[in-house]
Amino acid sequence: MDIQLCTIPSFPILMQFGPEKSTISSIEYNSTLVTPGCAFFCVLGEHTDGHLYINEAIAGGATTIIGSDKLLLTEHAKNNPIYLSR
Repeated sequence: MDIQLCTIPSFPILMQFGPEKSTISSIEYNSTLVTPGCAFFCVLGEHTDGHLYINEAIAGGATTIIGSDKLLLTEHAKNNPIYLSR
């Protein structure tokens, strides 16, 4: 599916790296379940922070990373410019 995140109501994009449109196969927030073409959402949970698993998601084939930690996302975008951030 092609997804253009800026067209989703109530999902303001504050910063974006890479193409405006991404083709994704699925959406996941558990990095161990990421498959090639997946969009990985970095969810801040009660016991852990999904941003800590960005490298694992990339290794699993995630093509889009969505999160809220601007510093970490910016750092990852320098090495992997196809990812999006929020």
